[in-house]
Parts: sequence; structure tokens; C-alpha cells
Amino acid sequence: MQVVNVKSKLSLVDALRKEVTKMTSIQPKKQRLFFMGKQLEDGYKLFDYDININSLIEVSERVELPPLPPKPKVIAIAKKTDSSQDEDKEDKENNSGASNKEEQDRQEVDKDSKMEEFEPEEDQEKRRGDTAKVESSSAEASSSSPAPGGSQDNPSTSTSSSSANGSGADKQQEQTIKLEDIYDGDVKDLIDNNGYDCKRCKNVKEKNCKECGCNVCGEKDRDDDQLICDECEYYYHKDCLDPPLEEVPDGDWYCPTCFNDGNEIVKPGAYLKARRKKENAPSAKPKSKRDWGRGFACTGRTKECLKVPKNHFGPVPGVDVGMCWKYRIQVSEEGVHRPPVAGIAGRPTEGCQSIVLAGGYEDDVDHGDEFYYTGSGGRDLSGNKRTAEQSFDQELTKTNLSIAVSCDAKLNKEKGAEAKDWRKGKPVRVLRSEKLKKHSKFAPEEGVRYDGIYKVVKYWPEKGRSGFVVWRYLFRRDDPVAAPWTEEGKAAIENNGYVCVYPPNFEAAQAQKKKRKASSDEDGGDKGKATSGEGGDDSGVSSPAAKRPRPAGAAFQLPPALRSAIQADKANAKVWEEILSKPAATKLDFTNLVEEYFNCLICMCVIADPVTTVCGHNLCHGCLRRLIRTDAPNCPACRKPLKGEKNERNPELQEALRAIMPGYDAEALAAAASPGKGKGGKNKDKEGSNHSDDDDEDMSNGMD
Repeated sequence: MQVVNVKSKLSLVDALRKEVTKMTSIQPKKQRLFFMGKQLEDGYKLFDYDININSLIEVSERVELPPLPPKPKVIAIAKKTDSSQDEDKEDKENNSGASNKEEQDRQEVDKDSKMEEFEPEEDQEKRRGDTAKVESSSAEASSSSPAPGGSQDNPSTSTSSSSANGSGADKQQEQTIKLEDIYDGDVKDLIDNNGYDCKRCKNVKEKNCKECGCNVCGEKDRDDDQLICDECEYYYHKDCLDPPLEEVPDGDWYCPTCFNDGNEIVKPGAYLKARRKKENAPSAKPKSKRDWGRGFACTGRTKECLKVPKNHFGPVPGVDVGMCWKYRIQVSEEGVHRPPVAGIAGRPTEGCQSIVLAGGYEDDVDHGDEFYYTGSGGRDLSGNKRTAEQSFDQELTKTNLSIAVSCDAKLNKEKGAEAKDWRKGKPVRVLRSEKLKKHSKFAPEEGVRYDGIYKVVKYWPEKGRSGFVVWRYLFRRDDPVAAPWTEEGKAAIENNGYVCVYPPNFEAAQAQKKKRKASSDEDGGDKGKATSGEGGDDSGVSSPAAKRPRPAGAAFQLPPALRSAIQADKANAKVWEEILSKPAATKLDFTNLVEEYFNCLICMCVIADPVTTVCGHNLCHGCLRRLIRTDAPNCPACRKPLKGEKNERNPELQEALRAIMPGYDAEALAAAASPGKGKGGKNKDKEGSNHSDDDDEDMSNGMD
């Protein structure tokens, strides 16, 4: 499998064929491209086939068949003259009528002779006799036709019919079977329901049922207005369909579920039929010359964060305060803020996990450790718009409600509320974008920066500068790590080597952008949006190396405190040695290496409350306890039996992981603290009683 770099979703299939030719040396005329069962045809765009990033396109080569061998020449032995041909034609016309009759008689004689050749003599005589009887009976029937209704009294007629139809003794007699003998229920109900035994409603007429009645309303009346789908054989009323039918259609009829749209079926070599949704899409009819399919700003995710779930509250393992990324899509891939466009991540049932400050609302006020945040909504974004002016009041619903749920106060959708103890509220990850520089001095110089954990102090509605009601929230910082705008925070960023992370192939993309802009200037074309960068904001960045404070190839240097924490873990000295031997430019690269090596083989997450087994492998304490209770308590790495062995906790490894990834085991600590109260304590004792004496001894040696 090879990777083809396509500039845009709006690129033509012809351009894709040229790229395939460069990589496979297959000429465009010999290429057959398939995607999702459809053959790509020239003249269409990749957007028409729903081709996205990481889409798999099948390429096959047309093979030229060898030429067919020449046909053998037929040499005529003799050639008739024109006069002889005319004579033969006249003879054929004169003898055509007589020859046809003679040919039919000859075929019948040959058929009888062939049958007599293989039949025994007794069967031959019997067949001749039956034929004679049939002929005589047919002659008698033709001479004297019986009166109407008197055929049963005419013995000759009954005999002839029985002789013609075969012997009566050879036919099987028809037997009448009553429904009561084969059906256990009431026969009347079965007949009233057209012979269908419904297991859902038990054939109760008064009960609506979509199985034996209309599949939309469930009613069983109005038989004249019912249609039966020729595919699923369900009933539908004409007025229950959308749109309703006035008359019964001629021919086959299919319900909306079984009906296949002809526009979706593309035969090999046929042209793609555009759907209404595609035709009316804003990208299909752009008003501007901007190609929204090009660039990093509108690209899709290439990976997904699996360190923590989507509804994770608190810091993300490996992501420290001060880390910065060029685009929002990279922040989404790291799991810091999942939505690539929306500024609030959360659900009303759970709370808010993260927000982004980008200066999109005029009522936002940023003071660093505290800031006033404006909720979302109140704007008309129809027509594929990213933002617009405030045009109606905001409501405390959806993501706005999720921020209110994160506050340590009783929910009040009318007037808002203030937290009793704001530190007890749910942690919210806060990021600041470079777009905030117009309104705040705490914004980063470039990209999107993670600034730590904040808590919701209060929320309330008020009339904003636009004249419409907006919901406002007061956030206050509650993070032990120094803020990135302080002197201590700046020193930590410098020591850890935190720089703005650019996406892959960023340099090549910037070079192509410069080339397109130069060609546009020479041609006198549009110098504005058609060649701008992200979202029309041309930052003018020629290369990421120009803004990176550290030289290329610089390795990440471990702080002394972190190195001493790693050296304290004697049980995993070889693992740490292998990790340190690999190059890491930043702390994020080093964190990814630690995550790869210290990954629990049972839960596939970073080891929380680690236990180093006797065989030298590391597992979560909770995962190991569940493993010992199974029928095969063996190490998932080397299959060594673990039951009865002294597998102790490793506090040194836990401190080292906490120093590298602060807050990575917050959920594990909360889960471990809950069994000590109420029912949890009982469950804990119950779990301990399921182990043998050796297991109880293991628990006393550090596993519990």
C-alpha cells in the first residue's frame, strides 16, 4: 500500500491519476480506480465520491488482450453458374409445400420406429391399443355431443375421459384436511387475519401492531388503502407514507426502507449521478474562490488520544502546562480539547472538560489567573459560516449547561448560581489561542497553548454589548504548576524544551503556498483569500525553524529531580536505561516513550498504582487482583504463574510516573478511595475471601 498526497478534496480524478502514475508507472488510460464499490471517472472531484484523508483507493491496471488469430479461409470446391442457381431456386419454391408435409410424416414414423426399437413387445401392443381407444372415443364424442349437465350420465364420455387422462387406479386420491386438525388455535381468528399468525399481537384486532398491520401507524383497518412492499412484505397505508400516495402505483412497489435510489447505484464504467445533498452543499457551490479543501486548518484527525476517555476530567497524562500546538486539530488529537472547532467540550449530564479562549466573543475579559468567559450560541451560523454577529439571546442548554454543572452549586437556569466552595468544582482544562492576542496579553505568541486547570466560581445571565442576553462564567485558576506567563513558568518551558508543535509536512506545505502565491502574483490573479493560510489568516510563516527557540536536533534534558526519581526505581533499571537511550527532542516525545514502555498489558493504559511482578513486568494493582481471581493467573507478558508469588507494589515507579505525567492516576486514586466507605468495605472483604491462603499472604506483603 502506497500513500498518495492529494492537495485538496476538490481535486479532479484526472489529477489523482497523474499522482498514481508517478508512484506506480501505470499510465492514466490503463488505470481503474475504485473507492467504496464505485469506479472513479474523469471529470469528477474527490469530493463527489466522499474521499477523505486516509481513504483507501484500489488501483487496478487494464491488461491489453493479445490479438485474436485470423479466421481460417473456406475454399469453395465448385461454383455454380447464375443460371443453375435460378433453376434451383424455382424448384425449391415449387416443392416447398409438399416437402414440409412429407418431412413431418417422416419424423413421426421415425419417432414411432425408435420407440418400438427400445420398448418390449407387450408395451408396444398396449400403447397401440390405447391409441386406438382414444381415436374411437374421440370419434364418438364428435358424432354425438351430450346435453349440458348430462356428461356424468353418458358412460362413453366418462370412459373416454378416464382413458385420456390415464388410469384412475394409478392416480392418488385427494383427501380433505380440516384446519382444526393442524391448527391449535381458533380457526376463525386465523381466517379473519388472512391466514397470518402474528406472534406479537396474538391476532388481537383491537391492538395496533406494526407486524401484521400498517408498519407506520400499526392500525389494521382500511384494507383498501393498504400497500404491500414487494421486498419486506410489510403493510403501509397510502396516507401514512411520506409523501402520501393518492393512488395505488402500477407494477412493483417498495417501501422507503427497501427502495434503492438509482442515483446511488453506479455500474462499472457509468458516470456518477450527483445527489441532492451534494448538489446543494456549500462546498459544491462556493461563493468565494477560496479552496476550503486545502491546508492544515480544515484537515481531519489522523490519530485519536487513547490515554484517557473522551469524558476525562483533569490533566491529560503527558501534557504539561506550557505545551503549545500550531492548530486546533493537533490539540484534538492529543486529547486536551476534543472538538476541533467548538470552544466548549462537555455534556450537560457530566460537565465541562475543557474550553478554549480565542477572543470570539466581545464580552470575554481575561486577567490571567481569572477570566470571564461567554457561553456559546446566539448567532446565526447558517450558510456554512464559522462565526457571525450576536442576533438572539443565549440559552443555558447543551455546552452552556455543561459549564454550569461543573460549578459546585445547585443548578439554577433562571438567575445562575455561585459556588459554595469553588475549589470543589470539577476541573476544567483551559487553552488560549493566538487569536486572543487582540484582547489579552496572556495569549501565546503562536498556536494554541495549554494553561492548566481552572474551576468555575459562578455563572449568571446578563445583557451583553450586542444588546442580547448572554451567559457569563467566572473561572479561577487552581493548578499547582506555575502559569506559563510567569517567570517560573517561562523558565520551566525553556528547560523542558516546549516549542510550538507543527504538523507533519508543514515545511513542504509552506513552500507550495509560497509557490502558488508567486505564480498568482505573476498572473495578476487573486492575491487574497485564494492563497491565504488558515481561515484567511496569513501568518507569513516561512518555516517553523524560524520561530523555534531551540536548534534542530536538540535532545531533551532531564531535570535533576526527574532523573533522581527515575534512578530510585531499581526494579525497572533496564527499562529506564532503554528509554533514556532513545532520542527525544521534547518532553512530549519523552512522555510518549514512557507511555509506550509502561503500558499495562491488561487495561492498555498507563500503569496506575503499579505492581512489579517477580518476573520483572509491571501491571496495575487492580488489574493484577482481577487476574489472580481468574482460572489462569499467569503473567500476560511471559505466562509465568503469578498466584502464590510475592508481587509487591512499586511506589518508586509510581512517583517517577507522577513526576513525568502529573495527575495521570487521578481517576485510579478516586476509585481506590471509594471502597473504604459503606458498601465498598464489604466488597473489599468479600474479594479478599475469594483468595487462597497464599493470596492473602501476598496481599499482606504489599498488594493490598
